[in-house]
Amino acid sequence: MPVLTITSQAFVSLRDFEARNFGVPSLPFVTVPHPYGQLPREEALRLASVAAEEVIQAIEQRQEVRVPA
Repeated sequence: MPVLTITSQAFVSLRDFEARNFGVPSLPFVTVPHPYGQLPREEALRLASVAAEEVIQAIEQRQEVRVPA
């Protein structure tokens, strides 16, 4: 099953750190703007649509990431 992480820009460093710590540094991810909640509705919807396309592309690529046991 394809897996990816969606992260806001404010947490990219933490995401990368945790991915390395858990042994999955190549985990696919999509980064969204931060903060999202203060954007005008139309802009938030536009950015969500862009992010959704990125999620679909990442899933279609089916990059396999093995989590160590």
